[in-house]
Amino acid sequence: MENQFLESTVVFRDDASYHRVVAIGPHLIVKHGRGVPERKGQTLPFLEKHLASFSFVTVPKLYAMYRMLSSSHLCLIMEKLDGESLEAMWPELDNNEKSTVCGKLKDVLAAIREIPLPYPNFYGSVERGPVPHHLLYSADADKAICGPFDSENEFNVALVKRLRSIWAGNGKHSFKADFYERNLNAMLKGHEPRFSHSDL
Repeated sequence: MENQFLESTVVFRDDASYHRVVAIGPHLIVKHGRGVPERKGQTLPFLEKHLASFSFVTVPKLYAMYRMLSSSHLCLIMEKLDGESLEAMWPELDNNEKSTVCGKLKDVLAAIREIPLPYPNFYGSVERGPVPHHLLYSADADKAICGPFDSENEFNVALVKRLRSIWAGNGKHSFKADFYERNLNAMLKGHEPRFSHSDL
């Protein structure tokens, strides 16, 4: 099967250095590459389970997840859902159609935010891993920066620590980090964590 998707001519994303998304026949999508983390595959069944009651949300089924023998890159084999790419059709939509699409996206995001957390007071990824976002990235996987976290306070402290590390890497002091350290916990407290995509 590896040859089938490596040679597929139906390509949705082709960044060979990071990840590719291709179709195999009418029913399968394959996402593979060094930039495909295991949490992507672990998240799909979690979403499918918790969004099953929302008829307006469709989650592709994950059929298989494995490491390719040729490269050790992760490979996700998923259900191919029918439809058009929003990115491709957006320029052709009129304002009313765009408003309708935005309303549907709002409903989907609201449904996602209602998913119960896998762990109480938890800030991280579905597999109880670190927060998958560049604002909390740590090259050496420092858990004080990338998590996972068990409180909003730990999350806020991590944001400050990450900001300090960026400025220190440039040989400068971060006055913004000083400000956040003094004020972030006063401004951002008492909120329950919500399930979300890390880009939102």
